[in-house]
Amino acid sequence: MKFRKTLSTTATLLLIFVTATDSSFAATKAVPKQIKVVAARPNLVTNLSAAAGDQISAILTTSTAVAYVGTMESSTVVPYTAQQIGGSDGFIAVIDATGAPIWDLRLGTAQDDIATAVARDRVGNFWVVGVSAKPAAITQTQTATDPQVINVDGVSVDPVTTPNSNLSQMVVWKVDVSGAIQATYVYDTYGVIMPTAITYSATKFIITGLVGSTISQQGFKVELDSLGHFSKFVSNKVVALPTGQVTSIKAGSNTIKYFSGVKTIAGIKSWKPKVLTPAVVSYSRSGAISSAYSLPGKVLSVSWQAGVGLVALSEIGNSYGISIIDGLA
Repeated sequence: MKFRKTLSTTATLLLIFVTATDSSFAATKAVPKQIKVVAARPNLVTNLSAAAGDQISAILTTSTAVAYVGTMESSTVVPYTAQQIGGSDGFIAVIDATGAPIWDLRLGTAQDDIATAVARDRVGNFWVVGVSAKPAAITQTQTATDPQVINVDGVSVDPVTTPNSNLSQMVVWKVDVSGAIQATYVYDTYGVIMPTAITYSATKFIITGLVGSTISQQGFKVELDSLGHFSKFVSNKVVALPTGQVTSIKAGSNTIKYFSGVKTIAGIKSWKPKVLTPAVVSYSRSGAISSAYSLPGKVLSVSWQAGVGLVALSEIGNSYGISIIDGLA
């Protein structure tokens, strides 16, 4: 009996030790981080010059700044400083990672001009693509004269001349890092042209977009080298881009997923918006969520750059907003 009691005591102590060890292990296990969706606030909100045709068409992110291009249709307003050139002007503006203006520049001629996309070369120059209106046929309207009216002074009446123009001249402006135009390259086309993207690859730029008329349009691709020489113009079919899909962006060792409009995000139970809301979520290499942000307005584009973070361009009412989320840098 004494031996049995001793054995029972040993077993009891062993059980207590095992239980204590399991309890200690449970206390040190990693508890999943409770992620909340943070509402991103735009670093810059601008309505440009407040004219109806004003728009921001594209953004480009560097390691220290954000450049954006578009069109202004009226005189300059704060915070912009460049003076108006023609009826409508293309423009490029650069802000720092906080949204503070660095410089801006108007692009174009005395006629109508727009800017639609931007890329950078290895040196850091900005290559802005857009369109200029070139004069077309000139229409002369004869002014009717009343034969019963006596022209005492004998003044001749010149016909009214109405110049017609259309946006059929593609233009690429080369702008240096300080905001000065270095060169302008022009490519004439047979119809109204709308370049939608310009990308830099090795030693050349690739420009794509649409060309034709309001009735019939087709896609196009043309290359441009660093000396301003355009390659042969290639037409292709217009491919409709899918909508409502999730976009993945590689961000260092993490992956950022952009949702154009969601009400639920797997892994974030606390987020329950009443309407479909654009959001970005950062995932670690293991697939765990590290951070999440909702984006304001109608999102037009999203990009990421080391040093700055995620940059989103949005339409917010009658204005444009640029949100810079350094938490995703």
